[in-house]
Amino acid sequence: MWRVLAKCHATRNLGEYEGLLEVDERLLADLITATYAVADALQRVLLDSP
Repeated sequence: MWRVLAKCHATRNLGEYEGLLEVDERLLADLITATYAVADALQRVLLDSP
């Protein structure tokens, strides 16, 4: 999951700073999956905290 997030961050930086933006559908799908996993983990932490 962290590799996907790091790759997306690097891709975003290339788009922002160098104008190079290519949409990779597989990477996008992996990002969506990773985002749901992070959101689920955060929700569990928030529900378990006092």
